[in-house]
Amino acid sequence: MEVGKLFPGGITGQVLADVIEMDRNYTLAELKKMAVEAGLSPSGHKKELAARLLAKGIK
Repeated sequence: MEVGKLFPGGITGQVLADVIEMDRNYTLAELKKMAVEAGLSPSGHKKELAARLLAKGIK
């Protein structure tokens, strides 16, 4: 999945920083659980899941 498509304004420095922070603070299993709870697909790697969650407004 093209992560950039999730952010119409592009991936800003803040978005990138938030993705990196989520990648560091959560395990893959935790991000997958958060994605399912948010009604998102749990597939993909950590940064992809973090980006999907952020695009939905979940930090």
